[in-house]
Amino acid sequence: MLFRSWAQKRDRILNKALCLTKQGLGHSALRYFVCAVLSIILFIASPDRAEGYRIISLAPNTTEILFALGLGDSIVGVDEYSDYPAKAMAIESVGTFLRPNIERIILLRPDYILVNSDMDKDAAGYLEGLGVTIIKVAPENVEELCDKIEKIGLIDRKSTRLNSSHTDISRMPSSA
Repeated sequence: MLFRSWAQKRDRILNKALCLTKQGLGHSALRYFVCAVLSIILFIASPDRAEGYRIISLAPNTTEILFALGLGDSIVGVDEYSDYPAKAMAIESVGTFLRPNIERIILLRPDYILVNSDMDKDAAGYLEGLGVTIIKVAPENVEELCDKIEKIGLIDRKSTRLNSSHTDISRMPSSA
């Protein structure tokens, strides 16, 4: 269903843009703008986006959480420090949290980017403008950690598996 709606939206915009250029509104600036908009739309709304979620993790802790939730196959990029589990080292590196490779991130077409603190506002704004959801995972205690894990699990409807993990983690003694 998602594929059809994206494809329909893409086709509708493509047809409108072609109609505009055929009507004689052919200033070179307008044509350039229409081509740029079409390129972005066709890139973002490509059919393979409907096959599953594409996630980039810019922190080792979020990478581990994603694998623990069974979302490892959805990870398309990680920070260069993500080395656990071993499968994480086989995933493409997109730089560090402080210096992410924005161009590479855009080419990987993520749906979600997980970070452990606030991302650079310009980069975050640009990526959010492309439709990427940025999720901050920076828990300060066990309860917040459980809540963040549960929210991440909702990305792929893994919340049923989380209920048992939540109670197990919650029972751990605090080191305070």
